Order: sequence, then C-alpha cells, then structure tokens
Amino acid sequence: MASIKFKQTLADWFPKEQGGNAALPVAFVLVAVELQRHWRGSVRWLFLAVVIWVAAIWIGTLAKGAWAMRHANSALDAVVLVLLLGSGYLAFVAGDPDGPDVAATLLFWAPLVCAWWGVAYRDRMVRIAASAFVLYASLFFLGIAGNPPLYDHVILGVLMIILARGAGSRLPSVQDSLSSGNVPDTVLRDTLTGVASPTYFEAELAHTAAVANRYRQSPFSLIVYDIEHYSQHAAEFGKKAVVGLIKGVAWKIADRVRVADTVCRWEDGKIVVLLPNTGIAESRQLASDIGRACRQISLPNGQPLSMRMGVSEHRFGDDPMMTFGIANESLSVIPRGQDAGQG
Repeated sequence: MASIKFKQTLADWFPKEQGGNAALPVAFVLVAVELQRHWRGSVRWLFLAVVIWVAAIWIGTLAKGAWAMRHANSALDAVVLVLLLGSGYLAFVAGDPDGPDVAATLLFWAPLVCAWWGVAYRDRMVRIAASAFVLYASLFFLGIAGNPPLYDHVILGVLMIILARGAGSRLPSVQDSLSSGNVPDTVLRDTLTGVASPTYFEAELAHTAAVANRYRQSPFSLIVYDIEHYSQHAAEFGKKAVVGLIKGVAWKIADRVRVADTVCRWEDGKIVVLLPNTGIAESRQLASDIGRACRQISLPNGQPLSMRMGVSEHRFGDDPMMTFGIANESLSVIPRGQDAGQG
C-alpha cells in the first residue's frame, strides 16, 4: 500500500504529460539567444549543453518518441535546475564572475518560467508553489538583488502564476463546446460512415483520460485499424468503391462494441475505437474478434481486404494522444486464418 501511495505521489510531482511540448520551441529560442549572448564568456559551455538538451527533447517529441513526449515538462524543469546549479558552481566553487550573470539571466526570465508552471501544472498548486519557492530562494542565496529588487520579481512571478492558471482553467474545451448542444451533427459525425468524427473522438478521449487520471482507476484502451493501400484502392476501384469499403469496416466494428465505446473514422482508411473501463487483455481479445469479422470483407476484384491493427492501454498520467500514438505506431498486419492481437 505504501508503495502504491509513493508511486502516486511521484506521478503527481512528475506528471507524464505533453504540456511541455508547446513550450519547447520557446525554450529553445530563449536558450539559443542566451548562448549567443554569452558565447565569448566562460559560461558558453553551460548554455551550449542546455541548447543541445532542449533540442534533443524537442526533436524527440516531433519524432513521437515515447520518453520525450512523456517527460517534456520535467525536461524543461531540468533546464532551470541545471542553470541554477551551474550558476552556484561558477560563483562559489570556480570563482567565475560570470556565475552571477547566469543567475541574473534566470531572474530576468523567472516570471515567464512561473507563467509556464502555472499552465503546465495548473492542477498541482503545491508543485507550482514549491517550484517557484525553490527558484526564487536559490536566486536569493546566489546573492542576486536585481533591478528592480528581487521581491518585485517575486511579486511579478506570483501574479504570472495566478494569471496563467486562471487563463488555462477558463479556456473552453472541445468537450464543453460539444455539450453546449450548439454544434452541428456534421461536426460530430463522419459524413461518409456515420461513426464519430475526429472532433468528437478527441473530446471523448480527453474526458475519459481526465477521469482516469484523476481517480487513478478505470483504465481505458484504444484500438486502431488501418486499411492497407487505401489510396491505391481509391485510384484503382474509384471513390465510390472505397467509400463502401470504409463503411463496411466501420459498421462491422460498431456492431461489435458496447454503447459506451466510441468508434471514429480518424482519416482515410483509419478507424479508432475508444474502450472505457477496459484493460489491455480484454482489448486485445476484442480487437482479434473484430479483426476476424473485418477479414470477411473483400475488395471489388474479389481479393481479400488487408488491414493493420494496433492496441494500447492508457497509463495514468500519460497524455491521451500519447496513448493513441502508441497504438498507431504499433500497427501490424492482421493475419488471415488466425487470431490477431497486438500490445
């Protein structure tokens, strides 16, 4: 029991979210500018290391790397920590006069850092307060008075946190827009197949993930089906024929899931299934059953329809689109004549 509570505490303090992804380009530009400004100084190696680190994480998120996407927030926190430790080492150990300059740079950007914390961790006020306290206390310990004085920067940082948290909490979600009842049915449903649209699916996915992450229970899974050579089929058999194919696949899937599940035509020949309160083992079995049904569909020329399938289970704290990305990246061909399961 103690081990579970400890893991949940770690999850609260080091959330695996994509909140840092949007901040990575901004962070890269800022540290690159500071590297250029300090290029002739002794601290250029410190800023160069930070630039390389931020660039690597940014590239990792663009490449949909699992570790980078899950730890973007913590990676940016590490940048602040490294600059603080580097400044302290240079000032008190190496006796380098550029050490306080690094701390002064951090002080200048501290309100922006606080604003980012307010958005990235807006549901974790203790985390925000502790991070801001460590930042400003460290700058005070490093002897940075600043102009204006340090306490003015602290006040500005607190205001930025309040404003950022308030703005983040008031941003209308897709789920709110859909629940208002003012959204046309064409936005909620795919016009070709009649199953859910990507807009509706994203809202359902975000809501399901929020419930799962909040209560640390009720896991959910995703299944992704993809018709192979969809564009080639469209060119060979015509648009009307491939519309019939995607309809057939979507309806076979919809006939075999629960009312609480969501079937969505994501794009072209790709169908995604959201399975609330469903673990990976049950999802694999359902995916195999649906795969057997879809293998009965044939192309207009009589050849068997080839499809790929991927399954993933949401992990508490993960960004829901990360769960989708894992299922999408694990796509493999559904074999004919035997069960298909994917992890």
